[in-house]
Amino acid sequence: MIDINYIVVEQAKILAKKNPNAPVSPQRLRQITDHLKETVGQWCADHKVLLFSKGALWGGELPDYTQEILTVLELPRSDA
Repeated sequence: MIDINYIVVEQAKILAKKNPNAPVSPQRLRQITDHLKETVGQWCADHKVLLFSKGALWGGELPDYTQEILTVLELPRSDA
């Protein structure tokens, strides 16, 4: 599984630090979303896995690959 909300929040923090007073254009948001989708898709293909969003998991447990995706996206790793 992957905590997509956490990844999006981390990306938003980076955008805010780069330009705290400027709104993010819809085109830029689309680029970020497309990059995330491509990166996760490629990671899944490379590792031959199918990831589920953490919010979609209602029961049971699955391994969490959020940190691995953060590494690929070159985002800071969480302490959790």
